[in-house]
Amino acid sequence: TIADNMVAPGGPIQRWMSDVGLIHEWIFWKSQEGLPMLVLALINTWKWFGISTVILLAGIYGIDKRLYEAAAVDGANDSQMFMVITLPMLRPQLFFLLVIDVINGLQMFTEVFSIGFDVYGGIRNQALTPVLYLYAQAFDRSNVGYASTLGLLLAIMIAALTALQFKFVRSDPEV
Repeated sequence: TIADNMVAPGGPIQRWMSDVGLIHEWIFWKSQEGLPMLVLALINTWKWFGISTVILLAGIYGIDKRLYEAAAVDGANDSQMFMVITLPMLRPQLFFLLVIDVINGLQMFTEVFSIGFDVYGGIRNQALTPVLYLYAQAFDRSNVGYASTLGLLLAIMIAALTALQFKFVRSDPEV
């Protein structure tokens, strides 16, 4: 696959990293401890970067400029304005992105397959995600009942985590 070839030993990303001196030998990232999840995290960061940027920019453009003007008159510097005005006003957007990211992390499936892992997440199950495990149980081991139960438990777990996020992050009625 394209993603697999991009980060493969001798692939364009590793060649670039070697050229700029970040690495001195090829990295076999599928078999090295901890690297598969790092690569998946980088893929997801790239995947969601655009929409996250649009959501945050929409939030920034929605902040009333008079708040910054009033803060400047009161003598606030840029970092104080960011901490006291920008971050609190972006709270709804940041909360939305947090909820979406947690749900996406628990439901990650296609990213693992797109970089060439098997249904068990590769060597030592390093890239095994809940949905990938559910898929392996249903279609590789033919444990459809068990997989159905796992799917229901995953849905309940996602709902519970989302409810906890609402409970702990939400102290402002505008969120």
